[in-house]
Amino acid sequence: MALFKLEDNDRTGRTQIKLLGIKFSYINKKLIKRPDYSYALRKIQDKYNNNKKIRVGFLVNENCKWNAENLYNLLEKNEYFEPVILITLYDTRHQKKDMTKSSIEDNYKFFAATDKRIEKVYDEKEEKYLNIEDFDIDILFYQQPWGLDPSQSIETVSKHCVCLYYSYGISVLECPSEIRPFHEKLFAYFVPNKETQASLKKFEINCLDNLVIVGYPKLDAYNDYKKTQQVKKTIIYAPHHSYNRGLKLGTFNKNGEEILEFAKKHQEYNWIFKPHPDLKEVLYKDKRYGKDFIEKYYKQWAQIGKVYEKGNYFEQFMSSDILITDCDSFLLEYMPTLNPIIRLERKDSTKLSPLGQKIIKGIYRASNFKECINILKKLDNPNQDELKEKRIEITNSILRKTTNASANIVAELEKLCLTRETKDEK
Repeated sequence: MALFKLEDNDRTGRTQIKLLGIKFSYINKKLIKRPDYSYALRKIQDKYNNNKKIRVGFLVNENCKWNAENLYNLLEKNEYFEPVILITLYDTRHQKKDMTKSSIEDNYKFFAATDKRIEKVYDEKEEKYLNIEDFDIDILFYQQPWGLDPSQSIETVSKHCVCLYYSYGISVLECPSEIRPFHEKLFAYFVPNKETQASLKKFEINCLDNLVIVGYPKLDAYNDYKKTQQVKKTIIYAPHHSYNRGLKLGTFNKNGEEILEFAKKHQEYNWIFKPHPDLKEVLYKDKRYGKDFIEKYYKQWAQIGKVYEKGNYFEQFMSSDILITDCDSFLLEYMPTLNPIIRLERKDSTKLSPLGQKIIKGIYRASNFKECINILKKLDNPNQDELKEKRIEITNSILRKTTNASANIVAELEKLCLTRETKDEK
């Protein structure tokens, strides 16, 4: 039996081996080492002591997953910090493997419309990634662990930046998807609550001692929430991408076309189609669907309602009345609207976490299209919404505790400025 090591990959934390001609890899704990952040910390503290602005970068390769609106705004008002959006390109788009991912221009236009400070850290003409070090960034927030070029990875950036992260979504599932070498190499990994912290530690690879509970920044959007009254009831349909892979949450292959046909026939409602950012990629690769199907399907939604594929979607949530979805994070993110949620379920999907089991008690559940429509028709009568009080209870007891998350993160960043002064005093 021929068994030999092919290579160790320090960036992914994996060792690849070949067994009888078959390649496979595994997480190798010995390869997972947190970078030395001492230089980056000294740089931050020197700027603070010399009354210079500390540059906080947000590395974004998909604007649809933008998760730091309120945090950016707080940093903009803070005397110590200067936030900046760093526009980059998803690696598979750079490699011409997946052209459904956001382009540099799409990302730039999204943020330019919000009047934010923007830098492109990808050269479109040369088609190459630029060094983040050249942009005088002191603290870097990663938007997501995926789609990163090695030149902009933690291994490279941590030499001159403190690397931080919090998830663009908040999972209500029992799964280890948010545990990988990326997370252990962060200076700090901000998490929403004790339940998430416990769940992550359960699946730890090496030593997740960098978890800091701050709340969930996206929910800060509800701090000034006022319900927008509409003449017609507005329904959001938000399908997940995993109907044939991964978490197995998706039900698009079973009811995606049926819901569209229902929407066409029921224009007494306003409709918003809010697909998961990865749905196009999955449909494109699926022989049952493909490019022509995607273009036709999305176009039909645009003709009868609105297609919303960008980030900052909480305004859409707040102006709607019902959410139909098979996504996981949206179950929690939509809950503070106090509006009904209809979850499209399947028996073989990833199980709910303890947090998810609390959330689901305020959610209507449908195992097929017919059940979904029956629930929807019942909800036409406000008096038939028997889960409303439960949603109020869940929101007040669980979710309202997270609505100062951005302020909590700013407080953590301010601590970085004072660390050396505190040590010197000792």
